Amino acid sequence: MDNEAVQGAIADKVETANRVAEYIQSKLPLLIDFGVRVLISILVFFIGRKVIKILLRLVRKPFVRAGLTEDLIRFMDSLIKVLLYVMLIAGLAMYLGIQGATVAALIGSVGLGLALALKESLTNLAGGFLLLVTKPFLVGDYIKEDNKANEGTVVEIALLYTTLRTADNQLVHIPNGILANTSITVNQEEKDKK
Repeated sequence: MDNEAVQGAIADKVETANRVAEYIQSKLPLLIDFGVRVLISILVFFIGRKVIKILLRLVRKPFVRAGLTEDLIRFMDSLIKVLLYVMLIAGLAMYLGIQGATVAALIGSVGLGLALALKESLTNLAGGFLLLVTKPFLVGDYIKEDNKANEGTVVEIALLYTTLRTADNQLVHIPNGILANTSITVNQEEKDKK
């Protein structure tokens, strides 16, 4: 009896192993196809990164010829870079079999979540864009910001913050959202003294 029970258990295990092997064999072409798609996607991603770098260099040239400031050019570079990477990753996701509507919904959800999480940063980003486009002051100008009474010589106008060097040689970083929404006094005489 024990011998028959052992042989029955072995037969059950062999049958289970055979079913698993048949299942794997039936799914093997799909697994190989998916593996090849993943490898191609990885290759395309690295090639896409190189292409994005080349495109950014090509796009930069007309901005320089148009006479845009370096800060605005960096802002446009960053914006274009993010958009190109989103397009690359969305294209690769669709190549891997994810539906376009799902990719669009995911991008929208991530965008909304980021917008809510980064509300202040987005305000500063929009303020930085406004400052770079409207140019109420330039690097080297001596300004007074009336909201918090900060004043100094503008050292840098970045995407999120503007940096001032005060009279006592301190660096003050002011969020661009504040500078875009407050009154600013630009003192040309201080600039001319330097």
